[in-house]
Amino acid sequence: MDFGKILDAWDNNKEREEPSRDDLEKWIDTHGIQDKDNLPAAHVKNKQDKIEERSKLRSMRPEAVVDLHGLKKDEALGKLEGFLTESRRKGLKKVLIIHGKGIHSQQGPVLGKAVREFLEQSPVTGEAGTAARQDGGKGAVWVLLR
Repeated sequence: MDFGKILDAWDNNKEREEPSRDDLEKWIDTHGIQDKDNLPAAHVKNKQDKIEERSKLRSMRPEAVVDLHGLKKDEALGKLEGFLTESRRKGLKKVLIIHGKGIHSQQGPVLGKAVREFLEQSPVTGEAGTAARQDGGKGAVWVLLR
């Protein structure tokens, strides 16, 4: 088949299949999608403010630190729960949890995984991430509190 004919056929189909504005609005209404072009300016600004606040929180220094080195898993999780509860009560936004890398554990790393699982299930915690190198790197995690 001639490549020019393929392009002509494609262009012809493209022209026929171009949806009208009414078709797009019907589709948006049918699927419950909110048209971003029609959002009030306050909504867009509010969303932008939230993005900026989260970025600011990620870059700020932790306001409190708990060190779980040398504790058994159950002891560490108990201490962590108390620490998070107290931090939230104080109105803190960001904390640092030092769990260690587990390189001296006989069974291998235990606390890092346990802490991550605890944080994922906690209603008190929000976003979390690996700490900066000067704060413990892979042996620590920062957490934003809700």
